[in-house]
Amino acid sequence: MENLAIDITEKRNVQLAIDQLNEEIQKHQKDDAYCRIHEMLVDMVTANPELAEKILGQKEVLKMSFEAVKSASMKNGGGISEKKGFEAILQKLRITGYEVVTKAFVQKAGATEPEAPAAKRKQYVNLDDLL
Repeated sequence: MENLAIDITEKRNVQLAIDQLNEEIQKHQKDDAYCRIHEMLVDMVTANPELAEKILGQKEVLKMSFEAVKSASMKNGGGISEKKGFEAILQKLRITGYEVVTKAFVQKAGATEPEAPAAKRKQYVNLDDLL
């Protein structure tokens, strides 16, 4: 029987990167911008495990990312789209060959907590059915 070895380094690095980001967000839990950046970076390393090393090689990744977004925003007269902000973060982290894809979702008016995006709820609507 052939002995198959499983390389767990990549999964371990993802978990270490998420742990690092979770530790960093503790100082900024009430800041929506930091929370959104945290969410984006966690999603990024979860979807692209090979990028975890880019997080692990940095100190204060959230602060550095926030400053990158702030700088890009100031260059644009004080505001930028979420996509442009995340592109500034990728540039600051020296991540190339990837593009930022953001997903918007709609929730009921007056909802206190954002509902999970449709993809996470596993409910899909065919736009052709609405037409």
